[in-house]
Amino acid sequence: MAHRIESCIGNRSFGTDDILDRAQAEFGDVEVREWGCLGNCHRCFRAPFVLIDDLKLIEAPDADTLWQRLLETLSQRSAEA
Repeated sequence: MAHRIESCIGNRSFGTDDILDRAQAEFGDVEVREWGCLGNCHRCFRAPFVLIDDLKLIEAPDADTLWQRLLETLSQRSAEA
């Protein structure tokens, strides 16, 4: 099952652009999108985050932790499918 991972351009300073690139390289069934705004009012300026499949927001204190949480979420969602 393909997943969509989205982030705000304003969140790049936290390294989410690297997270998106890494996800796309490691998972063939991932669609990655970066938007000007996802409507999570000012969250993108406070901490790194991504939105999975328009439903699940994952936030972390740093990019490495975000990557680990993303891996856990994708693994869990794949197991449920």
